[in-house]
Amino acid sequence: MQKKKKNKVNTGKKINYKYIAKLIIITIFVTLLLEFFYVIIKSTYDYMNKELLEFNKEIVNTDQGYIIAGSSNFKYSKFNKKSGEKEKPRIAIYKNNKIVQEIKYKGGINGLFNSVIVDGNYYVAVGHYEKDNHEHNNYETEGLIVKYNKNKKIVFEDSYSDLSKSRFVKVLNTKDGYIVVGNSVYNNLESGDAKAGALIIKYDKKGKIKWQKYNGSSHYGIYNDIIEVSDGYIVVGSIDDFVGAIVKYDKNGNKKWQKEYNNVDQNGLNNIILVNNKLYLTGTLNKSNKAKNRTTTAVLIKADLSGKMEKYIEYGDDASISEWNDMIIYNNKVYLVGQEAYINKKLTKDTTTYYNNKAIYAVYDLNLRLIDKEEVDKKDRTIYIYTSLIEKDKKLYITGYTNAKIKEMTYADGKNNVSFINSLPLK
Repeated sequence: MQKKKKNKVNTGKKINYKYIAKLIIITIFVTLLLEFFYVIIKSTYDYMNKELLEFNKEIVNTDQGYIIAGSSNFKYSKFNKKSGEKEKPRIAIYKNNKIVQEIKYKGGINGLFNSVIVDGNYYVAVGHYEKDNHEHNNYETEGLIVKYNKNKKIVFEDSYSDLSKSRFVKVLNTKDGYIVVGNSVYNNLESGDAKAGALIIKYDKKGKIKWQKYNGSSHYGIYNDIIEVSDGYIVVGSIDDFVGAIVKYDKNGNKKWQKEYNNVDQNGLNNIILVNNKLYLTGTLNKSNKAKNRTTTAVLIKADLSGKMEKYIEYGDDASISEWNDMIIYNNKVYLVGQEAYINKKLTKDTTTYYNNKAIYAVYDLNLRLIDKEEVDKKDRTIYIYTSLIEKDKKLYITGYTNAKIKEMTYADGKNNVSFINSLPLK
């Protein structure tokens, strides 16, 4: 009998090792690509969560309500489209404690309105902005003044830049124009001997410069506030690093006198009010520049009409950075708001110092005796800052910004900085 040949059983195709190797390489590549996009998306998300969103710099009283000057990217705006991560100069008009109009300056890259006034049927705002990508990439700014009518149309605008870092900080309305103060200085890494520094400019009502004057160092000088007196103007600020100043100008911009205050920070003196022939000023005093014991105290100063100091009072703790941002005088009381940064001991290491920021509020009599004070501290590396205040209808309205989670604030998510306006009854 013939034996049958055994057939070999074919259990499958021959293994293609090249195909498997390609598959593994493609899988690894796709995985790496997905991880790459995840990192990009996450970093973009984290960056967007750090955007300022909205910043209230100044609150100004009006007959019908109040106005806010500052900046926003309009993420939560009902009046303007979102500007991405860009911060645009912004004016917000409030009536009956509700926003009724919002003006967005559309030019430039990033910017901020520091101050705003009402001149009849017009709003005049000043600040600074990055005009183009070159300025944005090189950390340069230009001073900005814009006059709007009540329909949000621009009547005139002017940008100003002698040196690479120019800012307009305050605007004063006069019968025949606007007095603007600020500065034009070199960036930190630039050098030169150009005539610049603290700046005062006179514009007419049509936006034409009538005169301008510089004072102090072209690296640190700045004017922060101005008042009008019968025969001219008195301004406050700094004229050099750690040198504050009160300066008197006549109506034509000629300097009449100057008083210097040493051992202040780079901003020098911040605010000035004239009451009962006395000047009331705010500023900061440097106590220590050591990294782990840096201390500046917020200071309230009383001076005579020649700028000579009569008395001062400090506010702040050791190893903290305190500053008054604004003040008003009402019923013979001085109301102040500001901020204090103090070291977060849990997070601070040998090489890195972390701070918490809290809002500070205080009331003094005209002899600088403390009447009341309050501090708002949200802790956990949060920011909570008072920037400006007004009195209206026997209430104190305080504005500022925070990144803290607050139940009363719709958009306060603990990540982004958003603005707020608080009110307190006045006794």
